[in-house]
Amino acid sequence: CSSDLTINNGTFTVNSTASSVILNGYLSASSQQDQGSLTITNGTFNGNGVEALERMGGSNSMGNITISGGKFNGDIAIPQTYSAINTTVSISNAKITGNVTNGNSKNVLLVEDAEITGNVQGVGTTTVVDSTINGETTDSIVLVNSYVNGVLTNTAPDNVVAIIGGQQFSSLQDAVTAAAAMDGQTTITLLGDTTGAGVVVPSGSDIIIDLGGHTYSVDEPVGSSGTETNGFQLLRDSNITIKNGTIQAAEDARVLILIQNYSNLTTENLVLDGRTMSNGSGTEYTLSNNNGEITLNSGTVIYARSDADKAMDVCWAAYYTAGARVTVNDGVVINGD
Repeated sequence: CSSDLTINNGTFTVNSTASSVILNGYLSASSQQDQGSLTITNGTFNGNGVEALERMGGSNSMGNITISGGKFNGDIAIPQTYSAINTTVSISNAKITGNVTNGNSKNVLLVEDAEITGNVQGVGTTTVVDSTINGETTDSIVLVNSYVNGVLTNTAPDNVVAIIGGQQFSSLQDAVTAAAAMDGQTTITLLGDTTGAGVVVPSGSDIIIDLGGHTYSVDEPVGSSGTETNGFQLLRDSNITIKNGTIQAAEDARVLILIQNYSNLTTENLVLDGRTMSNGSGTEYTLSNNNGEITLNSGTVIYARSDADKAMDVCWAAYYTAGARVTVNDGVVINGD
């Protein structure tokens, strides 16, 4: 059978013969037996000297596991499996009294906003964001704004620009392309101040770009063939949120429209700094809206390149007969026309 298990709240304690509070896994990639996902929301899991979460004996993979909140008194172990089948585990806002181990190079583990009293170790792709670790970490662990034994630590390699869950990407465009192919809404997190090529978000995407308090500087514009002058091009029939940071043009990059939008766009705590754009032969636009529902929320700040240019426009075009509608909420600042 194929099944999904959800655990909400509650207290779970092992008895004297159990090897783990939770054993999770499925037997093979081809068989449907025991395939599914495990979702844990809050609750307390007492290992009393054994693992809080482990792979089921004989299984090829632990499957996909999402943990939101909760207290785990015991190790979380994602061990070496019997095949190349990977496990994807996401842990957020949890307190773990024990070690966290990722034992397979095919596994993907993301830890966010968590407190871990033991070690974080292993050989798989492991990313720890905004967390506290009161133990040791192995060199393969990517740490982002996390405290290890009281020391704020960032170890993301120079070639890792953004993450989706625990997956790491060398460019923001690569992350956006991957997110657009995923089911459901997908969050991309920028790991640091980055200079890179412009970004095209494909039609039909449902993504959140969380800049993480950082600045993204566009050094190579994008756009339709022959008119590559956009910093970001957000295509129609997409739901896109951009938040928590700054987008600007890099020095000497020929960016004439910082954001060319055709999507349903939401902004929050976002600075669109058009003052860094090039001076072209006509009017430059920081945010140009040609289609979709656009919502500018608190903390959004938009700068025109100059008094002669536009901070934002709302444009109707024959190719986009539905038009664009912009809602400007409290706490938004628009500098310029």
